[in-house]
Amino acid sequence: MRLLTRTVFCVVALLRIASPAAGQGLPMAAPQQVGLSAERLARIGPAVQKFIDDKRLAGAVTIVARRVYSVS
Repeated sequence: MRLLTRTVFCVVALLRIASPAAGQGLPMAAPQQVGLSAERLARIGPAVQKFIDDKRLAGAVTIVARRVYSVS
């Protein structure tokens, strides 16, 4: 039950953040431009895919943003 509550909270929080941004479009930046590691960001996809493969998620869409930039 706690996991479900956390999941719902995260989804609601992400929707609240993403809704205004969706209408405006976030500017894009390379990971290094905003102080992120491309190698570490590359770990996100496989980690999310593992949750899907383990049937802990039905699907996922991820976005990483920092300093008002969406990281490509």
